[in-house]
Amino acid sequence: MRTGARVLSLLAAPLNGNVLRALESADRSLLELRRDLGQPPATTLRHYLRGLMELGVVERRQEPGFPGSVSYGITRPGRELLEVRSILERWLRAAPSGPISAESTAARTVTKALADGWSAGIVRALAARPFTLTELSKLIPQISYPTLERR
Repeated sequence: MRTGARVLSLLAAPLNGNVLRALESADRSLLELRRDLGQPPATTLRHYLRGLMELGVVERRQEPGFPGSVSYGITRPGRELLEVRSILERWLRAAPSGPISAESTAARTVTKALADGWSAGIVRALAARPFTLTELSKLIPQISYPTLERR
């Protein structure tokens, strides 16, 4: 998966962006994060945090002392990812059919479609100039015409 598509797929899950936003101003414990994010299940939040840590956008920090509490903090790549999220949110607000809330199901669907198009090379091609489906089909031969039309 291309990096751009991976980033968009990550941002398609609103909880990922919300975690980063919550950590933007200060490190937070799991309890504080849950409170700030509207009490998602702890196991769900841990799962998302683990994924964000694997990507290097969040880090787990062991606090000194006993019993040794843990906090989570955003890294420099995480701050850069927040910039991408802001751009994505502006793009969603400028949708031709009217603004799309970044927290909505529609935003998730649109973001996943954008990630899919990015991964297939469609977005990069269309960024250069408009193409007809026939032109895109010739430009990206590894994708069938019907699949290209759906995407």
